[in-house]
Amino acid sequence: MATPLSPPGKTNRRGVNRCDNLSLAASCVNLVSYRAFELVQTYMAKVHLTALAILITPIQALADHVGLQIEGGAGSAITTLGAQTLAKSQQVVGLQYQYLELDELSDEILLGSDEALHSVGEFSQASIGYSLGISDRLTLSAVLPYVGRDDFREASHDHHEDADEPEHHDEEEDTGHHDDEVELEGEVTSSDISGWGDLSLLGRYALNDTESDNLYALLVGIKAPTGSTSEKLSNGERAEGEHQPGSGSWDALLGFAYSAPLSQEWDFSSNLLYQLTTEGKQDTEIGDSLMYNAAVIWSPASHSHHGDAHTRHMDQSWQFVLELNGEWRDKTDVDGDSDRNTGGNVIFGTAGLRRGYGAWSTYLSLAAPLHTNLNGEQSEPAWRLSTGVSMAF
Repeated sequence: MATPLSPPGKTNRRGVNRCDNLSLAASCVNLVSYRAFELVQTYMAKVHLTALAILITPIQALADHVGLQIEGGAGSAITTLGAQTLAKSQQVVGLQYQYLELDELSDEILLGSDEALHSVGEFSQASIGYSLGISDRLTLSAVLPYVGRDDFREASHDHHEDADEPEHHDEEEDTGHHDDEVELEGEVTSSDISGWGDLSLLGRYALNDTESDNLYALLVGIKAPTGSTSEKLSNGERAEGEHQPGSGSWDALLGFAYSAPLSQEWDFSSNLLYQLTTEGKQDTEIGDSLMYNAAVIWSPASHSHHGDAHTRHMDQSWQFVLELNGEWRDKTDVDGDSDRNTGGNVIFGTAGLRRGYGAWSTYLSLAAPLHTNLNGEQSEPAWRLSTGVSMAF
């Protein structure tokens, strides 16, 4: 990359130069040339900044579900959605893969419960996303996931109490032996459930000047019921609505994002996003959710000649990301009844690495739960891996 012209005049704290009223004509010509170079850099940097601007899948992050997942390009976080937007007419396409391993419930727990418990061993999700800059302040994004639940286990059982014969009761008391323990009968079946999930659309609108240090954005979107809702278990029965790849419901998304540079090499991004769910297939309404994320991004290779929050990421090759990713979700209602073994709160700590190659961006991150508070009996998340690639054009 060519070294930009040295601008005349004064600089502010972000390194943006101004032409003095007393500058010579030659200096002003130099400034005009510098400004033109800066505009080109800014235009190109915006493409890199939000390469694969948004990949969202607003389904449960609790138990056997992965929640809101968002991709960024150079200068942005991996899971946390920042307030940056694409430049007008810019486009980004990308692929993402996520793998979540969970701590399974034992056969004894599944068979011993009077409730319809389930356990999931692994959850995976492959998504394709597309983003378009409608204007410099408005970016629209779409994502379509293919989801899979492996080792989905549930019990079909009967309970028998051996102490229901009164003629043996006195004898048992004399011997001090109580045979009123529940004898478990039945079997635990295992299934793999997979299929296309629901299409999600999200708009991100910058509330202030996109060249400002502190960026604010409004998030508004919907989740459409395009996913499969008729997948079957290994025993031939239809899987319950909350375990299908698609929910069958129209859901609304509303949130807010904030981003700001902390220094020449550090950035901060955060967002809140609320998902308002409606009733879907099989009279099932998955609970509302609130997703909250924060991230710091370290760009050690940053050596921009000026400090604009967008353009200073142009020369970077590697970036390191640390995040806190949380989701609270309400309980699921089935046929009007609340399922006490659903919903709760999970907070992940995430560490990731991003590599940029011109218009291309790749990343890898690992996450572990720092706080888990799930309702009732559920499979708890153990760790999560995310990886992806995107291209801006």
